[in-house]
Amino acid sequence: MKAIFILITLVFVLIAAVPGCGESLPEIKPTATVSITPTPQDISNPKATVTEFLRAQERLDVNAVASCFTVEKRGQWFPEDFYEGVDSIEFSNIKLTVLSETNTDASVKAEYYYDIKVFGEIEQGHENEIINLTKVGNKWLIYSVADFQNSSESFAIDEETLLLAIATFYSDIHGGFNENLHTWGDSDFGSYDAGHYFPTYLGESSAHSLILNSNVVDAQNNPRVDENTLGVPADDNDINQHAIWMGLVVNKSGEFPPISGGSSKREQVSPLIGEASIYLWEIPESAGVLNGATTSVGSYTWIVGDKGVILGAYKAEDGYWYSGFRGVYP
Repeated sequence: MKAIFILITLVFVLIAAVPGCGESLPEIKPTATVSITPTPQDISNPKATVTEFLRAQERLDVNAVASCFTVEKRGQWFPEDFYEGVDSIEFSNIKLTVLSETNTDASVKAEYYYDIKVFGEIEQGHENEIINLTKVGNKWLIYSVADFQNSSESFAIDEETLLLAIATFYSDIHGGFNENLHTWGDSDFGSYDAGHYFPTYLGESSAHSLILNSNVVDAQNNPRVDENTLGVPADDNDINQHAIWMGLVVNKSGEFPPISGGSSKREQVSPLIGEASIYLWEIPESAGVLNGATTSVGSYTWIVGDKGVILGAYKAEDGYWYSGFRGVYP
């Protein structure tokens, strides 16, 4: 994966390729935090920070570039002599799209063409990156960057893996589901009440009714998640009830003993002793809180929709839920 800040290291690859220049290649390793002067022109919103990051590179101003990042990243990635031997860096056809933004975090998709010149050697290419930022005071600072294509592929892998895992779970027989309390691991609902269920609050296949409305899409051209009647958007409660309980998918049978009344803890629940289990080795990185993710919380809520379809849902800025890759992973 070649992240946007790694793009700059191409200049050193070019230096190494020029005869006689290899010995002058500076060693890139964690150093003392660089002196951050001058202050970037504008990092007051996510797009402004990314724009300044690119323009500062064109100015070959390592201090300004570094100050677009969180303090933890500055000394690691940007030694003072970073641009030694660089003739020029130019970006063109820049397209920035804010994929998500809250009061504290944001993700920006950056697509552009680059032209880097080092000792007369030119490197040209095209990049499509996801830049993640956090708000520190009144400034938006970059803390990580990921390749858009790789992130999209990771989302697709999670989707395909979950599709197989949940279909297999449903094909097996499971007990312990209390359809009245909507809990799992209920000692009062043992093997004699076992059946084919989805690992969700709803359990029964017929209760899962969410569908995709391709007539309503968001900025990423992803369809809205609707109730079983097109035109009626799914709300938070709908998503909550259709969300996959990852504990039932990753935990071994009997890991959490059944209790009277069952459990509503989506990560601390497991199939009953003697039942098939461990449909996945671990919770997907992209899974969110409603799936029971606690250690590493992803950007999606994986749900079971109508006819058992698996959807990676997320709540957009307009307050509605959509399904598909939103440009962010995990």
